[in-house]
Amino acid sequence: MKQVKLYLGILTLLIATSSAQAQKKGTADSVAKLYKRFFSLEAAAQTRQKKLDDSLTTLNKTYKNLERLIKKDRSTFARVSKTIRKLTKKDLLDAKNRYENSRTSIQNTADFMEAFNNGLNGVEASLTFTDYFNAISELNNPTNSELGFSLEQEMVRVLNKNIRLGRRKKPKFLRIISGIIKNPITQAVTSIVPGVNSIQSVLNFVNGVAMGEKDISVGNITGVQNGVISYVKHYENLNRASVNLNRSINSLKVRAEGLGRLSNDFVKDMVVPLHDVKKSELEKKSLNQVLNKYYTYRIVSERIRAIEGKNKNSRRGLNYDKLVSDSHLSYSLLNRQKVEFMAEELEKISIEYLAALDDHHKNIVRILKGAEKLNGDPAKINKKIQNLNQQFERVKSTYKKNVNIEAVKARADRIPAY
Repeated sequence: MKQVKLYLGILTLLIATSSAQAQKKGTADSVAKLYKRFFSLEAAAQTRQKKLDDSLTTLNKTYKNLERLIKKDRSTFARVSKTIRKLTKKDLLDAKNRYENSRTSIQNTADFMEAFNNGLNGVEASLTFTDYFNAISELNNPTNSELGFSLEQEMVRVLNKNIRLGRRKKPKFLRIISGIIKNPITQAVTSIVPGVNSIQSVLNFVNGVAMGEKDISVGNITGVQNGVISYVKHYENLNRASVNLNRSINSLKVRAEGLGRLSNDFVKDMVVPLHDVKKSELEKKSLNQVLNKYYTYRIVSERIRAIEGKNKNSRRGLNYDKLVSDSHLSYSLLNRQKVEFMAEELEKISIEYLAALDDHHKNIVRILKGAEKLNGDPAKINKKIQNLNQQFERVKSTYKKNVNIEAVKARADRIPAY
């Protein structure tokens, strides 16, 4: 019998280890896909950027050739010159418009990153336990009586019904049982489920007592086991719901951390040319530190004005031909696409998190409603469900306010899409 229990214990551990390894591999694969999708933007963006640059070059040449031909024909020039000036003011290919487009992109990207970072921080903060989760975990406590029963009371009831001992032995026996439930002595795989662990500890103790008591028969032991099996299922269901939620949250945590690293690299790549700093100076700085020192909307705007001050014509104000080719103020199509990618990934994580919470909450409510069969008090069960519903709505409301996906998307949309 002991060998069978040992084999079962080893088998359970192997299954748990295998499951953990599979979960770890799945999480790693998820992050690998995140990075692969992010960096695949480079190749596609470089191709589109080259096509765009080629188109700009061709159109500029065509425009200048047209202007040259018109100037040769003085009679035509007077008539169309006004139209040409209007076109050049609206033309995106004009140096002024091209520069202003880049400047707006740089400024609004900094504005986007502030909202994105706040949202990502909100996601990471929410992927931790709250009062709502604590209220649910308390239901696993063997002495908890919020549903109208406690495991301690139910075990005593079942044992009173099935175990016959003398008047002197019985009270001591039940006191020991209560102590075991409050402080389980069995350390096994089931110890991750407090309620189940308590039941197992009691059964082990009862089996030990039965060996030396003629008054306790095999039928009595079977009666005890049958009497507690529904409670085992109840606590296992509570634990299973928590395990499933934790699995989803752990996966989302890793994805959020991966997204944080990508956004960290992105911001540093934007800061290096704009502020003329070495990337090695930024390596050990967190995203929050880099944003606060180099990449808020205000700081970026001040830096742009300083660069503009060094690129002025004596008569006509800013020298847009120089500014549009200034490496400090370059902004590629790839940057715009990376912004879209980060915003979309943050939204996906947010949607999946809320969906995982919703599934978990529905499972808990279903389990609590089933507790009426365990001598639970319907009024107390309904009150607990109502309290959890209220806490759950607060969790979702606070999450949406802290993350504010709509603000992140709105700021991303302000960046010109060329």
